Amino acid sequence: RSAHLHGQGGGAVFMIAVGPRAPPGRSYIAVAAGYLVVVAMMAWAHGGAAFMVAALLLGFLWNVGLSLSTPLLIQIDPTRRAAMLTAGAQLLGGSAGPMLTGLFASETNVAAVLPTAAILFVGTMAFTALAIFPRRACGG
Repeated sequence: RSAHLHGQGGGAVFMIAVGPRAPPGRSYIAVAAGYLVVVAMMAWAHGGAAFMVAALLLGFLWNVGLSLSTPLLIQIDPTRRAAMLTAGAQLLGGSAGPMLTGLFASETNVAAVLPTAAILFVGTMAFTALAIFPRRACGG
């Protein structure tokens, strides 16, 4: 059995119970911060149990993040036109992120993959914050 798949199931149940009440922008930022915790666990924790917990958390966050994408885009773009791009954006992110981190890996050294992933998650947090908070900063 896969810890990652169990985490996804937990994320799905969590979003069914809590998702409709969760503010999408702030929750999406929290998910990206959670990914940073997973990166730290994978970088510094040793042993099979730590890796299993990291995989479980990764699966949970993955499903929660995917579930928040459409409500987040609706919050950012009330016309809902951007929400129609959700599936394509998720596919792009699901392939571009691993491709980018793979540029820094070799057959014998994958050390740069985790810092690259962390930078991408920090970027996700920053761009999401810019998208959900600009009206308040401009007085609108």
